[in-house]
Amino acid sequence: MDEIRKKALKYSVNAALFCVFLEAVYLFFMYASGTYSSDFPAHIYASITGEGYSLMHLILKICNKISPHPLITAYVMGIITVATVYAVYCFLKFILKENNVKFNKYMVMALGITGICLSSIYIPKLFPHHYTAATCLTQPWHNTTYILMRMLGYLTLTVYFYIVRNYQKKNCIKAYVVFTIFLSLTNFAKPNFFLGFAPMMLAVLIYDFIKSRGKQLKNIIMFGCCVLLSMPVLFMQAREVYGEGENSSVIFSCEKFKQLYSGTDWIWAAVSNMLFPVIVTGVVIYAKKKNGEIDISYLVQAWIMYFISYGEMLFIQETGARASHGNFAWGIYFFTAVLYIICLAEWIIIYKKEYLSKKNPLFFIGTAVYCMNAASGIQYVCLLTQGKHYII
Repeated sequence: MDEIRKKALKYSVNAALFCVFLEAVYLFFMYASGTYSSDFPAHIYASITGEGYSLMHLILKICNKISPHPLITAYVMGIITVATVYAVYCFLKFILKENNVKFNKYMVMALGITGICLSSIYIPKLFPHHYTAATCLTQPWHNTTYILMRMLGYLTLTVYFYIVRNYQKKNCIKAYVVFTIFLSLTNFAKPNFFLGFAPMMLAVLIYDFIKSRGKQLKNIIMFGCCVLLSMPVLFMQAREVYGEGENSSVIFSCEKFKQLYSGTDWIWAAVSNMLFPVIVTGVVIYAKKKNGEIDISYLVQAWIMYFISYGEMLFIQETGARASHGNFAWGIYFFTAVLYIICLAEWIIIYKKEYLSKKNPLFFIGTAVYCMNAASGIQYVCLLTQGKHYII
């Protein structure tokens, strides 16, 4: 019977992945052809005219050279979407393996599918969550550069966490090379990943330096140099966006903060955005007090990236032609999703190792909340597929 269940799960997950691919191809075809509203036409045009400055623009340019038909672009974006499921799977698998948790790979792959759909919980009328100003968790399917950054970002974080776990104990030269390549590609896709990730990594390196009392200075410098080697592409992009002749700049502003926290809607927004991570973090802290063996390093780093990117979204804005683009919000969408995936891994670890009684109602509540986040994201995709505007 177990063998039959395993085969059924295997075929179900493969069928689900195929459906994800077909759904993505259809949606992206409608975007690329201009039938539905999105950033696709503008990005495709920029890639053709040479105005694009990201890795996605380069990919779109290659697609256009192969054939200007939007179906080619749709297929490529569909492949990237399925690859993102695999990237989330690798990320989850690594954390579970590091904590010596046994798992069914197809079950983790199924969780990877939910990971690319996560969205704030839908609260009708009180908080129309789909891509609004107060949203922290959503999937901007309408934006090509974000979709590519999302996939590469998960792969970069997987390699990063591997290095963090091992670089003070053994030679990680190969991992440094892979990390530098992935981080460079992620930066080339969209710089928002770097803006949320690099400050957190700096804090970790400083912590490791202090903890080791300087004994790991060589390894810390080598690890830090990977980040420096990935930065040239960021300078190139900054020159393109904010260089001479461009009517845009970056400023510090409290306007977004005032806008979001002027009324009471932010309370509903907080519940909609962050209920699952808050529940998991509370349970992890409680369980760690009872069992000091629990590793909370992933969770701590995820929260740091979340707060950094949230602060950037609230207080950093662009002026000029890019003032209404909301470009400093891309980071919060991604790093909130990362926080959710890490919380999901912690949830599985606590359940498998029975750090908390399996009969505790919190397990049911937390799992139900995560399912609501995934269901809301799937609902959003369905609305987009029907031709609804991405700002709903």
